[in-house]
Amino acid sequence: MTAVALMDGVAAPTKNRRQLAKERTLQKLKAEARFLFENVGYFDVGIRDIAQRMGMSTGAVFSHVSDKAALWRLVMHGPPPSEALAEEVALVEAMHPGWGWNMRKMGGQYVASLTSPDFHLSTNGGLSVTGKGDSPASALREARIEADRKSPLPPTEAGR
Repeated sequence: MTAVALMDGVAAPTKNRRQLAKERTLQKLKAEARFLFENVGYFDVGIRDIAQRMGMSTGAVFSHVSDKAALWRLVMHGPPPSEALAEEVALVEAMHPGWGWNMRKMGGQYVASLTSPDFHLSTNGGLSVTGKGDSPASALREARIEADRKSPLPPTEAGR
């Protein structure tokens, strides 16, 4: 690197072509990974898929990140999804079809909210429940259990 510009009275180093190329590659990696994570999903995307979309080898991707979870954290700025969370979402959708859910982090705890399809804040209609936990999956599990307690389960084939 050579110094060419002064910033706050200190010479700022300029980047050589290789460093600039590496930065461009990292930006492209982040953009392509984000696109695939958002449109295909964490569990259905592999490092090979991301590398292929970029026209690179998997080794080139691994020169920037150690694994898929690290890439997720770099791109999405949060912990990667867990299979436990995916299972809880599937249970909510199966046991409470049409319900909405929301997840947020407050302090060191996750808070999940579930609302029935007929929930309206202004009319006090429907049902809204919350659950707290140290992970998104545990918070959603607590909310789902509370919803199970407060609302009748949909009829089953055997119960008809």
